[in-house]
Amino acid sequence: MANPMFDFNAAVENTRKALAPATRLAELALQGYERVARQQYAFAGELLELGLKQARIATEVKDTQEMATRQVELTTEWVEKATQRSQEMIKFMSEQQSELTRWYDETSTELGSQARKAA
Repeated sequence: MANPMFDFNAAVENTRKALAPATRLAELALQGYERVARQQYAFAGELLELGLKQARIATEVKDTQEMATRQVELTTEWVEKATQRSQEMIKFMSEQQSELTRWYDETSTELGSQARKAA
């Protein structure tokens, strides 16, 4: 009586194929997390810079009028940067949503066709 040998390579390949959708989802999640983290890190740096500039203004000005003027300029500059960062984040979130939707559509179609073949 012959015992068929276990095909280890086929088992590994089948496992890889079975986990491919989950692996791709994890990649997408990691890419999104990294991009958001870098965005927030840059934003925190800008806030730190704003605080340092405000402290410098307090030591450099001669009167309250000059201080108010420089604070308005500094705040205006910071608001423009924050608005730009917000717009970048909205664009990224839209791109991430599209990518996840594409992943879902492809995965559900593929799994559906595999289920129909198996039935």
